[in-house]
Amino acid sequence: MLALKACAHAALSGWFGLAVAVPGAWAQARPPAAALPAPAAPAAADPVITAARQELIDASHVRYSGGVELELPAHGLRISADVIDHYLDRHHVTAVGHVVFVTPSSRVAADRAEVDTVDRTGTFFNAFGSASVSDRVDRSFFGTQEPDAFFYGETIDKLGAARYRIRKGGFTTCIQPTPRWEMTAGSVTLTVHQRAVLTNAVLKVKDVPLFYLPALYYPIDKENRSTGFLLPIYGTSLVRGRTLSNAFFWAIDRSQDVTLMHDWFSKTGQGYGGEYRYVASSSSNGQLRIYRLDERATTYRQNGADVPQPATSSLDLRGTVVQGLPGGFRARGSVDFPTDLAARQRYQQDLFSATSRVRSYQGNVSGALGRGNAISATYGVSEVFHGADDSVTSGSEPRVQFTRALTRLGRLPLYVAATSEYAGIARFDTVEGARRNDQSLTRAEATPSLQFPWTKWPFLSVRSSIAWHHTWWTESLVDGVQSDAPLYRQYADLRATITGPTLTRVWDTPGLGFAERLKHVIEPEVVVQRTTGFDDRDRVVLLETGDYVYGGVTSVTYGVTNRILARRRTPATTAVTAAVTAAAPAAKASGTRELLTVQLQQTHYSDPRASTADPRYGSAFTGGPGSAFSPIALAVRANPTATAGVTLRAEYDGAHGQLKTLQLAGTLAAGAWLSTSGGWSRSLYAPSVLDPLATEARNYLSSRSSVTLGQRHLGGAYQFYLNLSDGTLVEQRLGVFYNAQCCGVSFEYQTFDFGANTHAPVPQDRRFNISFTLAGLGSFSNVLGAFGVGQGATGTGVR
Repeated sequence: MLALKACAHAALSGWFGLAVAVPGAWAQARPPAAALPAPAAPAAADPVITAARQELIDASHVRYSGGVELELPAHGLRISADVIDHYLDRHHVTAVGHVVFVTPSSRVAADRAEVDTVDRTGTFFNAFGSASVSDRVDRSFFGTQEPDAFFYGETIDKLGAARYRIRKGGFTTCIQPTPRWEMTAGSVTLTVHQRAVLTNAVLKVKDVPLFYLPALYYPIDKENRSTGFLLPIYGTSLVRGRTLSNAFFWAIDRSQDVTLMHDWFSKTGQGYGGEYRYVASSSSNGQLRIYRLDERATTYRQNGADVPQPATSSLDLRGTVVQGLPGGFRARGSVDFPTDLAARQRYQQDLFSATSRVRSYQGNVSGALGRGNAISATYGVSEVFHGADDSVTSGSEPRVQFTRALTRLGRLPLYVAATSEYAGIARFDTVEGARRNDQSLTRAEATPSLQFPWTKWPFLSVRSSIAWHHTWWTESLVDGVQSDAPLYRQYADLRATITGPTLTRVWDTPGLGFAERLKHVIEPEVVVQRTTGFDDRDRVVLLETGDYVYGGVTSVTYGVTNRILARRRTPATTAVTAAVTAAAPAAKASGTRELLTVQLQQTHYSDPRASTADPRYGSAFTGGPGSAFSPIALAVRANPTATAGVTLRAEYDGAHGQLKTLQLAGTLAAGAWLSTSGGWSRSLYAPSVLDPLATEARNYLSSRSSVTLGQRHLGGAYQFYLNLSDGTLVEQRLGVFYNAQCCGVSFEYQTFDFGANTHAPVPQDRRFNISFTLAGLGSFSNVLGAFGVGQGATGTGVR
């Protein structure tokens, strides 16, 4: 908004200052020397007038004609016309014929101008001109060329000290010989440095009327953020029909703003809402968005049959806040709460929002108490839906944690730490709107620990620790049924971590091109852990990770890490840097890069049941009979260049001969014009607890690529999400933008497969959006996620 705001300000108001300066100067003009005594030498503020003829019509009327030029050096102002008449008694000046007003930043031409030199009001007839705004806006908004604004009007009236009216005119900031766009209006009422109100406004692109507004409020104040309307987004969808998204931005002050939004859908109704944002300090900020969707009853045609969609009304609430508190404490909060999850999934173009089945809210206050002590209190609930009304709710109501940081015991090589927690755990199901299977309870836990780091050799290190776990539950299982009988558990967790011996090899690679030296490091590691026995594990209500622990188990985790590092070559040095590197040889290398890291890890358990409850492995909770061995976990991270990277995580279950999980992701960039990323994920899960060996696979492939060409004038992005399990293309999305010197256009096309979503009125939705930008005045990304694929949208409510 800053660019066009400044242009409008310069185009419609900047040059009106000459109407303030000129009349006062004209009032100082004198009749020609032939009729009056010769004047004294003019002062610097006096006008300098040149004309072929000067004629005294009467005692109060002086006429200058024949290439008249009036110059005010002190104001940097020059006025020329065929004839200028100065009426001294009426304080009135009339300029006729090829009238031109020139200031350092503007030029205005008119057929005729009439100005009252006392009231400093006047009228310009058939006027047009230009104004430079190079001192008010970044030139990059205009393709780095001189940013100018062109304007015209049948009449331009100066109504007061800071108010003007343009009749039957318009303006543009496109300086092409044939402007690509312009804004015309029946009238423009302008208040300098504040606002412009247009009536019967029409935006034209290449002389083609794009849209009409009976009235338009336009900000032209001096602030970088200004109140006003954002350019609308046009679209179409099989579900929504034709769409029109509008937004109004209110810049409350420098640290807070509000965006009011409205969406119209020709087939289903409308949506409206607002977003509030604030930044109070570096540690305090937040945003809150409320959106209401009102859908009317409609009918869709599928496979030759009518599918009715009832009228509904829903509310979508999203927000985050971070607030600094006295004493170094900090409060955080978040909410993501749709009253109708199915409605959000039907309308959202953002893939995450359209596939999410969760609504949640959370608040937290945390801070340090001094001397290594800290406290945190959280209240949060998350609800996962498995249908329109069926869900699983879990959360903390509340959860208070106290921690004592690692502290050395005097001069002994011993360190103590402690954690404690009080948690009101919420866990229940909702079936057809009724609360069922309520497992909610209260748990208290205290865990002091003692650590002993011991290193005897430089190539081998040993770290050991012991932690005492004391846990108390208000409820437990009795004969498989949850009851009010409390339960207490106590056990010790002893752990020793042995790292090394480390093997290292270094190669000089002068012919490699990108590195002076390569280094290969092999680092084995063994972790031995012993959990002491305890009774009544079958009575524990299993709700969170710590509840699943098995007692009397010894586990040995063994693994090896391979790293290949490259010492990069020094870039070409200048005469200045050469002296520096000569004085400091260690600075010759431009840095060490980790080219490749490969990690292998597996755990052996003395009790096979413990293999199903180890949170270090992603497939630990998939069910199935316990094995004495965990899956073999492989993690690979490769960064051959600064613009390319690959990560891999895989878990192979040797006991059953299955690849449990596979996650592969990569990124690649080619300069500033191309960037692409992709990922492949595959996992096995047990759909039924009755037959845990009957696993099914979830297999997905996703990718996103963006291209920017011609100094960011042309570009686009494409992304897709493919379900390889059934061959369904869940989403594909293409966005293209073109930005010229002074305007731009963006297009977006998306297909979204609803799959087995029974609340979707069509099996697949096809969506198309279009938006425009004018000299830095961008469109916005609406609440539904339009223009979220990366083709230039700056986010909701940005001007």
